[in-house]
Amino acid sequence: MRLLRQARAASGLSIVEIVERARQRGYDLDPIGLTGLLEQPTLPGWQTVTGVLTACGLGGMQIDRWMRVYHDLGAPPPIAPATPPTAVQEFIDEKPVSVPPLVLTTAPATRPRLGNRHFALAAGVLVVLIMVPLLWFTLSNDEPDTVAADATSAAPRVSNPAPEPAPSPTDQPVAMPLPTETAVPTAPAPTTTRPPTRTTAPPPPPPPPSPADPGVLRSGVVALTGSGGFDLDSGQTAGEQDIYRINGDTLGRMNRGLLEPVSGAPSKQACQAERGWETHVGNLQVGQWLCVRTSDGRYGRLNVTAVGDTLKLAYTVWT
Repeated sequence: MRLLRQARAASGLSIVEIVERARQRGYDLDPIGLTGLLEQPTLPGWQTVTGVLTACGLGGMQIDRWMRVYHDLGAPPPIAPATPPTAVQEFIDEKPVSVPPLVLTTAPATRPRLGNRHFALAAGVLVVLIMVPLLWFTLSNDEPDTVAADATSAAPRVSNPAPEPAPSPTDQPVAMPLPTETAVPTAPAPTTTRPPTRTTAPPPPPPPPSPADPGVLRSGVVALTGSGGFDLDSGQTAGEQDIYRINGDTLGRMNRGLLEPVSGAPSKQACQAERGWETHVGNLQVGQWLCVRTSDGRYGRLNVTAVGDTLKLAYTVWT
């Protein structure tokens, strides 16, 4: 009992705090009853002893030592064999039980101090915060610019000197021809233009349309950013635009143009037979096909190749 009271005093907890902590660990103790038990000369039940020691902060191995001694002290003495009445009983000089010290040894709570480990962790976090944006900026600058039709900018942005289609006479972003469908050259409008500065010789003009597609007026790829639009009849961003980008996955029509999502790559006859035209189409996915009718009454088809900040469309316009 002296060691139990010493463990309770070393914890620095009041009776109420001990009862509350013991309750959180599954021991049902009563404050008034516990006060009386701690004043008696003999140990209470082992559930009470375990609850008090656990609430005072003793670990599993320390409580195991307590329980071993507790059960050794509580074991009944062995029953001596019956002896004849005339036998003389000899007194046995038994040595007292040696109880190892079971005092709670808990160090006083100290405030954690910052060490080399904390500074190393902070430095690692700082390096990550600096390197991730720098890496993203480097990777984004390494990507080649695509031909973008932006309503807020009139001049094209050319950052890759690789071979590309011939520059448009109006100095606007041009439509790149598809690998399987070539564009029919058209007579440029007589306007005064300033050709973009080139570091290499311009590529040769695109070949004439193949005999397999004699009814194709033009085809190519257009990249729309912001709220940029595109004139499918002329293949330019200027003029009477037919389509424009509403957001990253929504395309709208302009100037009497019409849109209609379809399944699979449609033909000219399939688009001419459409009746449920839409003014805008949302939730576009990569690979989706659309029929389109231009402001000049021509029919064509669009294939979504990219969505997001840049909405890319492969287009074909029939005569």
